[in-house]
Amino acid sequence: MKLVIMTQPMFFVEEDKILTLLFEEGMERLHLHKPDASPIYSERLLSLMSDDVYKRIVVHDNYYLKAEYGLGGIHIEDPMAGMPDRYKGKFSRECYD
Repeated sequence: MKLVIMTQPMFFVEEDKILTLLFEEGMERLHLHKPDASPIYSERLLSLMSDDVYKRIVVHDNYYLKAEYGLGGIHIEDPMAGMPDRYKGKFSRECYD
């Protein structure tokens, strides 16, 4: 079984430490989902974590973070949206019936 977690939409105290512990305990994938946050706060959270886990993190917005931090991929929430321009890499997508 693979453990995949999506972050809370809001940042909280010591979130980086909790996420690092989850990775150490076997979390396979983290979906970084902070829809209303300024990108600088997501960057700060990432900078507080070990770059060893970056390849296991997927971002839901601010797709440039994927390339900047060497993240594992992007998640596109709008099932009708196209891929970001010139994007190459892993992605996941919302799908609805």
